[in-house]
Amino acid sequence: MDTLDLAWTDEYFRTTEGGITYEPELMDKITVKIVYTNVQNEIFHTIDKEVKLHINENESLLYEKDLIKLIRNHRDFENKRYKCDSIVKYFINTDPQTVIDNIQDQEFEFKSSECFSSFDIPKTISFTPCLFIFHSINTIYILFREMILVNSSDSPISILKKYKNKVTKRVRISDDLPSYSSTRKTRKR
Repeated sequence: MDTLDLAWTDEYFRTTEGGITYEPELMDKITVKIVYTNVQNEIFHTIDKEVKLHINENESLLYEKDLIKLIRNHRDFENKRYKCDSIVKYFINTDPQTVIDNIQDQEFEFKSSECFSSFDIPKTISFTPCLFIFHSINTIYILFREMILVNSSDSPISILKKYKNKVTKRVRISDDLPSYSSTRKTRKR
């Protein structure tokens, strides 16, 4: 019995028999979904990771350094290199009264503008306290796109090296200024 982890039972009983919790709570972990797309922008593989959050006084934090470490550890997959396109935070932070008022309304939806936020570069992500029932739903998505390998044989050819004949132009520098007249003509030698 000492080696058997029964921590999940506490969460299960709290969800099913513990009644409704009206107080928002800090999250201690979050699910991170790593999503790989190919060059045609088709999702072909996902990885789920559970990441521990750092708890501050009134918020939970996923530090930038931890996010960068995740990106570095997962940027190579099946002998191909992937670029982190964006990081998406899906976080439901609705006050309990809104949930209670709309529990019977089948048309009720959470506003996506309030639940989704996107980042182009890694940064520290904070999570305010939220209802316990949403802890397992809140997720961070790291979207990876396959990088295209550029072949050295396909490299562009310089237009400056195109001509092999060298042409030398001679320039004469004079101290006298040229005289401009109305009958000036251009001549070719």
